[in-house]
Amino acid sequence: MKLSIIQSEEYPRHELEVRTWFAEKNGFAHLQKSEIMLIDETEKAYRIAFVKGGESWIPKSLCKIIKREETSLGMFE
Repeated sequence: MKLSIIQSEEYPRHELEVRTWFAEKNGFAHLQKSEIMLIDETEKAYRIAFVKGGESWIPKSLCKIIKREETSLGMFE
């Protein structure tokens, strides 16, 4: 599942891709594509805050930060 990172100078237009089973186990799988803020980082985990409320620590071994693929509207003409 993917979560959209906002308010990040280090990761503009990026998403946090999290293993689905981890999101389901921790009760946030229903928040697919939600906006999050990275509020802390350790050597082994990211601490995120959901814009809709709530926080979670996600082990770096179970997620990765990826650049969001953006498409030009001109390609649909």
